Amino acid sequence: MASAVSATPFLYPQWLMAWWSSFGVGQLRVVTLPADGMEKPAAVLPLLQEGKCLRSPTNWHTPIFGPVATSNATVAEAFRAALQLRPRRLDLGFLSQAHASTLARVARDEGYLSHSWHQQSSPYLDLGGDWSAYSGGLPKALRSELRRRWRRLRERGSAEVQVVSGGAGLEAMLDEGFTVEASGWKGEQRSAIVADHRTEAFYRSIAAWAAREGMLRLGFLRSNGRAVAFDLCLEWNNVHFLLKTGYDPTYAQYAPGKLLREAMIARAFAEGMRRYEFLGGAAAWKREWTRAVRVSVRVQAFPRGISGSLAHSVHSYGRPQAKRLLKALRA
Repeated sequence: MASAVSATPFLYPQWLMAWWSSFGVGQLRVVTLPADGMEKPAAVLPLLQEGKCLRSPTNWHTPIFGPVATSNATVAEAFRAALQLRPRRLDLGFLSQAHASTLARVARDEGYLSHSWHQQSSPYLDLGGDWSAYSGGLPKALRSELRRRWRRLRERGSAEVQVVSGGAGLEAMLDEGFTVEASGWKGEQRSAIVADHRTEAFYRSIAAWAAREGMLRLGFLRSNGRAVAFDLCLEWNNVHFLLKTGYDPTYAQYAPGKLLREAMIARAFAEGMRRYEFLGGAAAWKREWTRAVRVSVRVQAFPRGISGSLAHSVHSYGRPQAKRLLKALRA
């Protein structure tokens, strides 16, 4: 069904099960909306149940979430079906603005109080036109810097970009890439892929699945054969998704991450990609390449009544008094 509606890879069951294997707690529940006269459902919404609360199976490794649905109407009905399970709290993150608006409307119709807030802004680049026109429109200072950095790196010897999509040596290539990704500030702050065995297992599982499906892209910038920058990416439906990136800080004077970014964007143009999705937050290095962002939203819905209203106040405003009352009510 995900394939039939051209869903992003992050809504495929393989992504969900890899996430669940690494990060899942509670019970996995799947809301299915039947379709009249059709074998496939009209909408599917996976949820994680903890006690009487339902939430999205998401965390900061999730770029986007929502129902897999055949239409806007079935998106709304999937949210309605989830609320008709009467959870104490429905908490869905990384929704598109359109899906968040739909959920808020459905929650109101079902007698729920809802609260939503901006979760993150993810930069993206529409790849209309050609590379020369785009690169020529980049700030002059950035273009000069890129030429200078390439020249200095090449003065050391060979400098090349390698893009691979899997194969028999996949594990070794992931080892190499993950080592580069962990060699800088991510390793120091323990936010690198290999800093947490669950995170590493998740990305290895995603890479294996993506390689089988032909959507995996591992990008390396090599200096004299040594990997000095690394990208873990997916390409699907002519969209390039940057999942993870990193560079070797001992080569920082050459800005290897910036050089790899230029090469990978140029490649996306050459390959006929429609968009380049940076994913994650709107870090300054991403905004050098684009000003466009895609906003994701988190929505929480609570049933009306004393408990639901207090919970809504707690989660919406963090009022200390409401927190104390809610704790007393549940004691």
